[in-house]
Amino acid sequence: MKIEPVPFPIESLDEKLWPLLDPQGAPARRMLLARAQLPLAPDVLIPAVSFLLEDPDQSVREAATKTLLDIPLGTMDGVLSSTATLPAALDRVARCLMGKLGEESIQRVALNRSAHDNTMLFLANRSEGTVLEIISQNQSRIAACPSMVQALYFNPRAKMSTVSRVLEFAVREKLPIQDMPGYREIVAGVLGDAAAAAIPEPEPARPAPQAAPAPPPMARVDPEPSPFASPPSSEVATPAPSGMDDFGAQLMEGLDMEMIEDDIDGFGDMDASGSFADEVEDEEFEQLLLSVLSAAEEDDEEASKAIWDAVKKMGVPEKIRLALMGNGSARGILIKDSNKMVAMSVLRNPGLGDKEIAAAAANRQIIEDVIRTIASSREWVKNYRVKYSLCMNPKTPTAQAMNFLKHLRTKDLKTLATSKDIPSVVAKGAKRLAQTRSPGQ
Repeated sequence: MKIEPVPFPIESLDEKLWPLLDPQGAPARRMLLARAQLPLAPDVLIPAVSFLLEDPDQSVREAATKTLLDIPLGTMDGVLSSTATLPAALDRVARCLMGKLGEESIQRVALNRSAHDNTMLFLANRSEGTVLEIISQNQSRIAACPSMVQALYFNPRAKMSTVSRVLEFAVREKLPIQDMPGYREIVAGVLGDAAAAAIPEPEPARPAPQAAPAPPPMARVDPEPSPFASPPSSEVATPAPSGMDDFGAQLMEGLDMEMIEDDIDGFGDMDASGSFADEVEDEEFEQLLLSVLSAAEEDDEEASKAIWDAVKKMGVPEKIRLALMGNGSARGILIKDSNKMVAMSVLRNPGLGDKEIAAAAANRQIIEDVIRTIASSREWVKNYRVKYSLCMNPKTPTAQAMNFLKHLRTKDLKTLATSKDIPSVVAKGAKRLAQTRSPGQ
């Protein structure tokens, strides 16, 4: 999921600073601001320095980063909370300093009503913990920007309970997320099979790969002395500045995980039957999801066994999410699942390749819906091995199997002609076609 940065034109900043910020000017000028060597108020300085976080000169970028990290957190958080702060400045700080600034500072950005939708999408896709809980509870933002649903769904650090609440809200409010992979399965989990059946089933397509998981948070660098450094002897927490936006301040003041995780009216977590209940093994599922996203695609018997053991404990929602995002080991297990929603979700996994499709097409343990879907996909049946595997599978619709016969080699037709495991009409068709190709007949 590619999320474009918020445009940051120099004209959005104080006109007096333009000569010092001009990317075409001398780096030494920009370095004055990057090192905070001018007496500017925080609400002017921080946006200006954030503008330099993506300066063409590396030394300027590094100086700007260090300056922002040196600013006392109370001062920084006051600017990040203010609705008067430029949305582009909030975006730069979130993108360039996430993992370097403390989590509370990023929470301020998430709570700021002035933050751009693209900034919120970035945070939904790349952050973790309380930031995701804040985003998931902002229903007005999600309704205005439905892409937030997909960003949260494909963030492996998002708790399943968080994702479930957002999905239920999106489905019940009829938000336009129909192009999201697994949408029919999600609707079935929220509103039931009848509602999902009314939605036209799309041609299986390989969605664009989800964004890579964010790197582990970096430790905050011990800063050198700066004009903004607080006296080391001070042990008292810096109070929120008076300029802090009242709305953000009130929310942050009363924010704790116990409050966040309380049930919201009308929300809950899906259980194995597709209904919504309260118990989801969030941490265990999150760790599994992260592990299968980072693991290699090579066959690993021990890793596959661990995934299989975990899958046996999962409900339908967790299986669907793992099917959409998991690696080869997870896909190989879940495509054999007896639940149609789970097995069909594997076909929408962006990492699915022709080799796996051919193996699935030949597997008689897989439900008919999956086989029928593979056989109906123009993209997948271009592969010879897929066509042959479908002809060998008795679950393939007879009409489609007969149509594939004319594309097979004579040697493979003869193999099919003697098979006792496929419908007799397909075996006879293969035999007739092979005879017409044999020399002298």
